[in-house]
Amino acid sequence: MAIRIFPGTAVNETGAKDMVDLRRDALRAGAIRHYTAGELEQLVDNITPAYYLKLPATFNVITYLDCQRSDDSEVLTGFAVVGTRTHRLTSLYVHPDHWRRGVGRMLLDAARPSTKLVESPLSALPFFRACGMGCAQDVLLEVGSLKLRFAALVWLASADETRSEGTGSSEHVGKRQRTQEDEQNDTC
Repeated sequence: MAIRIFPGTAVNETGAKDMVDLRRDALRAGAIRHYTAGELEQLVDNITPAYYLKLPATFNVITYLDCQRSDDSEVLTGFAVVGTRTHRLTSLYVHPDHWRRGVGRMLLDAARPSTKLVESPLSALPFFRACGMGCAQDVLLEVGSLKLRFAALVWLASADETRSEGTGSSEHVGKRQRTQEDEQNDTC
């Protein structure tokens, strides 16, 4: 098991295909209750290996590789993509067979120094909240011919950070406090 970080230009054809397949499996397993079947298929089909093959050097790819094959070869279990200039996490996916094992948190921890903003499918909101991020706003992203609801998330200030800034409280990011209904609907 290993985290590896490399520039976007280092993605090869096999790696790009593995990333697309893993993304597809993760979206199909987790996003079905947030999007219609048609929306989900458009979301899945929106990214092809060509997308990952064209990543510039200003993007870091962070991979989590696991030895789960009989020959001890490594298999892609999760990955993240972050723009080092934009400070935007554009992808973080973990294969569903490895959910709730800390893989996503390790990937996010590795991406954190370069990440200020995450635009996430609604299905991943509980994960990002558990990792210390808060909703800044709901956003509509163009996915193929559709506009789908996503959430823009930012890091919340820790209690230590807010004390050092002299505010004495840590407020939710955004325009309003979250309600119990928001929690149930996974919205900002």
